[in-house]
Amino acid sequence: MTAPTHSPAPWSCQYNPYTVTSEHSPLGVGAEIPAYEILDADANKVFDTNEDTPADLQEANARMGAAAPRLVMALVECARLLADYDESDGEEGDAYREAVAAITEATGGACLESPRPIVIEVRGGVVQDVLHIPPGYEYEVEDYDNIEADDEAAGNPS
Repeated sequence: MTAPTHSPAPWSCQYNPYTVTSEHSPLGVGAEIPAYEILDADANKVFDTNEDTPADLQEANARMGAAAPRLVMALVECARLLADYDESDGEEGDAYREAVAAITEATGGACLESPRPIVIEVRGGVVQDVLHIPPGYEYEVEDYDNIEADDEAAGNPS
């Protein structure tokens, strides 16, 4: 069984304080109670911080939470690079096993499965979308139909 994937990355955090509305609060009506929200790429709230903790700790926790998807993907890449050391003694083997344990804890093992193929969707000779691009990778689309048409229009038959 495959573990569900997390909300779409990248995640971000934003300051979103509560405003005191009760006249019975010792802080007074209108006072701000610090709070942070962690949002996914679609601006949906993933989680928020505990407003009962100090603001600087909330901010640090929010930044850590927002970085989680990127940290996991970087750790997956590090584990991939260290995979030859999976049964080795020493620092490399220890680092590999610790990375795999952390990835498994964070994802339920989902990131250890084979990566999804990069999918290029083409309709009517036009690229519509490029899906599943791993972090750090770039892609180029070279449309040879248009290159040949431009060459012919310029009087340079191929």
